[in-house]
Order: sequence, then structure tokens, then C-alpha cells
Amino acid sequence: MLKRRCMDLNVYFGSTMVDLYGKCGSVASARTAFQRLLLLRVQNAVSWMTMMTAYLQNGLFEEALNLFAEMQSPSNGPRPNEFTLAVVLNSCASLSSLRHGDALNAHVEKSGFGECSHQHVLQER
Repeated sequence: MLKRRCMDLNVYFGSTMVDLYGKCGSVASARTAFQRLLLLRVQNAVSWMTMMTAYLQNGLFEEALNLFAEMQSPSNGPRPNEFTLAVVLNSCASLSSLRHGDALNAHVEKSGFGECSHQHVLQER
């Protein structure tokens, strides 16, 4: 229990450091903090999204997309959540990349994220 709690604190603190460095424009320091989370094996979808957001905030849209691709590797990251997908979509839009946007849409449909929104819209009608 104590070990798990320390891991939770590490991922929270580490993600906060990634966010801080990203907002200050120090992407290299943000990446270093993120890599430490990877080495400690305490990363989660939030930490990955935080690093992608740091790239996005600093105009490094392709790096955000590359990190998303890295996250998709079975040995690397957790399953992306809807917030991660929103960051990736913003990167696609910033690059005016219809190809990447189409690929993201296919990923959303394949992973089942699209089903909830379609059911919700149908239930409201």
C-alpha cells in the first residue's frame, strides 16, 4: 500500500514538473522529467498527455504526434484517454494535417471512444 502511494505521488509530482517546464517554455527539461517517469515506470495517461501538451504549447506539433505514436506501442504507454486525444487533435489541426486527423479519427472509432458520443446523441433525440 505504501509503495503504491509513493508511486502515485511520484507520477503526480512528475507530471506537475512536466507541466511547469512546458508552460515556462523549457521543453527539454519537460522531456527530461517525463523520461524520469518512464524510467521509474510510474507514468500514466495523464503524464503522457502532459508531455504532449508541453509540445503543443510550444509549437512542437510533430513531436506531440510522435509521442502519441510512441504511446501506442504495446510496451510503452497506457491507453490514451479522451483528453489525450483532444491534445493530439489540436496538434493535427495546428499542422493542418488532414491525413493525421483522419488517422486519429480511425483510432477513435476503432478504440470505441466514438460509440459513447453517438449513443448519447441518439438518447437525447
